[in-house]
Amino acid sequence: MIELFKNSYVTTDTADYYFDERLNSEIWEKTADKDKERALITASKKLDNLNYIGEKESQKQPMAFPRIFASFKGIPADIEEAVCEEAIALLEYGNTVHSKNRELGIQSVSLGTGSVSYSEMKQAGLLSSDAYRLVSKWICKGFDIKNPEFTEAD
Repeated sequence: MIELFKNSYVTTDTADYYFDERLNSEIWEKTADKDKERALITASKKLDNLNYIGEKESQKQPMAFPRIFASFKGIPADIEEAVCEEAIALLEYGNTVHSKNRELGIQSVSLGTGSVSYSEMKQAGLLSSDAYRLVSKWICKGFDIKNPEFTEAD
């Protein structure tokens, strides 16, 4: 069961609204509510593993958001949308042999005369390139040796 900001950044109602306006979201519409919840929780946990700029609103909160940024407090819409994009990617591609091979770092597989090559995952472990694009402006980009705190890229 979804507990907002405890195990997910998005409710199923919010995701349903998001996908009502998104092209090619038929898989979301056909998915049972319990599996939608699981996908949103899993996507939120994957996004939660990234190193974000700003500070947690409270050090006691279980997830990375809400956060305090220089001129913003809370959770950006980009993060909510990224959860939705990663959730639908998990439903569509998350349980395929190809996604599992990429996670394991397998570069290619050959069987008889056929072969498949996998590119390196450069999306912070996310299946969805759209999700990564949405969160990329909120994650730390560099590390200053003289001042060991993560900073935004210029």
